[in-house]
Amino acid sequence: MSLYDFDGGELKPILDNLVVEKNGEWDADCAGEFWATRRTLAVSTQMHHGAADIIITTREESSKAEERAGQCEGIDIASTTSTEHLAFDGQSLPCS
Repeated sequence: MSLYDFDGGELKPILDNLVVEKNGEWDADCAGEFWATRRTLAVSTQMHHGAADIIITTREESSKAEERAGQCEGIDIASTTSTEHLAFDGQSLPCS
């Protein structure tokens, strides 16, 4: 995802190439590992340099699938959620 500001008749990049969703793969039969990253953006009430800050919440999950007794069974490995507060520095939103 990229965010732009329309300033003086020009589009100015504010946030460039933020990955909002990314998923892993498996062999499509059963066995394998799967991971997913999902990000949501929210507009903060705090402002810097005339622009609202952005709050990014990132949820990362990983699991694996194994065949057990002829059935494909999913097993959760880990799940984490983190929040990042991006303050506009007058040029862009710094994103890690």
